[in-house]
Amino acid sequence: MKGKLGIALMFTGCSALIAAIVLVTININTDIQGKKKSEAALKALESKISVSYSETKYNDEKLQIFNEDQSFSQLSVGEGVYSGIIDIPEINIKLPVMSSWSYKKMKTAPCIYSVNENKNQFIIAAHNYSSHFGNIKQLESGDYVTFTDIYNNFKVYSVIQTEILNGYDIQKMIDGDDWNLTLFTCTLSGTQRVTVRCKEVKPDQ
Repeated sequence: MKGKLGIALMFTGCSALIAAIVLVTININTDIQGKKKSEAALKALESKISVSYSETKYNDEKLQIFNEDQSFSQLSVGEGVYSGIIDIPEINIKLPVMSSWSYKKMKTAPCIYSVNENKNQFIIAAHNYSSHFGNIKQLESGDYVTFTDIYNNFKVYSVIQTEILNGYDIQKMIDGDDWNLTLFTCTLSGTQRVTVRCKEVKPDQ
């Protein structure tokens, strides 16, 4: 009986180990695919922004990055629609940002989650791939984040706070007046959100 129990436990342990290896392999492959997709989109978007910017005629009026429905202005690139580029030197990522979010879209790139033009605030969500937002938990107060929109308007933000929110606490995610940009991704368990608040830094600051 003891022998059979030992064999059963060993079989269970081996099965759990194999399942863990398979899961890790899937996660690594998904991360790699996400990196490839975002790199290709970034290259195409940078080229298209450059052309769009050079062809635009200015009339002493700054181009508006928001539409009337409080969505960002957009550019179509391949099968995606993008609103700009986010650059976080501290964790060595530069990524295109899609104009609206879905879990499927986030497999390619970070996405605009919400916009509040009246409060000059917007939120970007991304999967926790190491090549996307997997390392934003490393950001500290004073680190810089930049966002370039499709008109080549360039804004700089400084990290002011990193917090962990409950995955269902949407109201707390969008609340507050002391931030202009929020980045978030899920924790490894998927039940919480790593949330980074940033404040816009003016040129004269």
